[in-house]
Formats: sequence, C-alpha cells, structure tokens
Amino acid sequence: MAKLVNPGIVPDGIPEKTAREKFLEYFRSLGMLAKGKTGGDAQWPSLETGRVPLVRLYHAFVEAAGTTCDEVPQERFWFTYGNRHRIIPETCELVRALRRPDRVLIAATDGDSLAAADLVQMEGNVRWDGVVLSGRIGCMKPRDDFYLACRTAAERALSRRAVMWHECLYIDDVHTHVESYLALTAGHAICFDATRQPAAQLRTQLQDYGVFPPAGERATS
Repeated sequence: MAKLVNPGIVPDGIPEKTAREKFLEYFRSLGMLAKGKTGGDAQWPSLETGRVPLVRLYHAFVEAAGTTCDEVPQERFWFTYGNRHRIIPETCELVRALRRPDRVLIAATDGDSLAAADLVQMEGNVRWDGVVLSGRIGCMKPRDDFYLACRTAAERALSRRAVMWHECLYIDDVHTHVESYLALTAGHAICFDATRQPAAQLRTQLQDYGVFPPAGERATS
C-alpha cells in the first residue's frame, strides 16, 4: 500500500496513515483485499490471479481517495504506483552469470504486469527466456499449478518435451513459496531476498548447488 500513498497521489490534507487505513478498508469491502492478510501480494488474490482487472484498482483508488480521474489520471497513478521499483545491480550480475547455452532463465511473479521483469531486463541486462505471471495463468504462488507453469515455460524455451524437476533451480524471497515448491518437486530451491540479504549470500548458495560459474569466468547476457 505504500506505493499508493506516495506524495502527489493522496490528496492534500489526508495523513498517510489515515489514507492507508481508508484504502485497505475500502478495497476489502470490494472483495479485492483478502481478509486476515497483512502485507505483501498475498493481500490481493483477486488482482494477482486476474479475476479483477488492474484498471479496477485505479478506479477504486480514485473513489477511496475522494479524488477524480481528471485530478489523478491513470498515467500519473500507474507511474507513481511503480516508481519506487529499483534494480539491485549486484544481484542482476549474479543472475546474468547463470546463463549457459543449455540453461534458461524464467521470471515468475504474482501479478499481471511485466513492469518488474522488463525493468530487470532493460536496466539489469538480464535476458529472460520466459515470463510467468499469475494474472495470466489464473493462479498464484504457492499453488502447484504456478510451479508447473514455470516448468512448462522452461520446456518451451528449451524446445524440449520434458524438463525434470531435478534440472530446475527455483529462487524465491518467501519461505512458504520455497517450501511449497519443494513439497511438490523434491527438487532444488533457494530462499533469497535481494532487498534484505547481500548478493554475496546468493553467490554462496548458487555455488553450493554447483551452478555458479567458476571464479574469474565472465557472465554473458
């Protein structure tokens, strides 16, 4: 919700805390916000699985904020909604170094927007071989179907009929997602949050799996 209450979006005179509570209450009344959930994308199952179009979030915000579409046009709203997204160069460098001729990189996230994946690709120079969005496939993490869609994306990128789970390495910043992936696949997974953990920690975890290139080997894009 912090992205929704950046200065310039919330009308003057509405304290940030009051605005956030007001938005949460209103979105919950519309069935857009999951009851009993706090923090993170897990609050928004109807949006994240595509059952509610993102444009409805915009109109709900306008109504909840007591403003108008003329005062806060969609372009301004979506720019402010996502303008705090920043790449983490050190982590992007590690991900780039994973690329091999027989290895593909699949970006998988809850939501219906390519913005984050595109940002990493354009500014972080990480070329994705496929993207899985919960809003496009109708389910989100930690559903098994989400992880199956990731494997299908890898098979499509590799032009292979089957990719085995032991050939895959799943990286997520949420422990419950990693646990659900492992419960399904008995495969390989890393829990890593680039906003809270140093890139060196991911490097060590990748080396433990034997997938990180030897020291001194340059990454390719």
